[in-house]
Amino acid sequence: MPQESLITLNQAAAFLALSATTLYRLTSARKIPFYKVGHLKLFRQSELEAWLVDHKKEMLPAPGSKWTAKPSFGSMSATENGVGRL
Repeated sequence: MPQESLITLNQAAAFLALSATTLYRLTSARKIPFYKVGHLKLFRQSELEAWLVDHKKEMLPAPGSKWTAKPSFGSMSATENGVGRL
């Protein structure tokens, strides 16, 4: 069975859509799986994919940004969900 190759910090940062600095901070805090070979920090893509799944969070709008999606209140009426109350 072939062994998965390791990728560099810059390659891992690109894969995760993070800056290299942010990824370096995550490794320093031991919050993401990595291997250290000398001064190099290396990663397995499969471990990064698993880390992404484990650390997935619901996306919320940034403070001050406009929310484009309409919230769903299910079957509640406007008065049941607080809309229209003073």
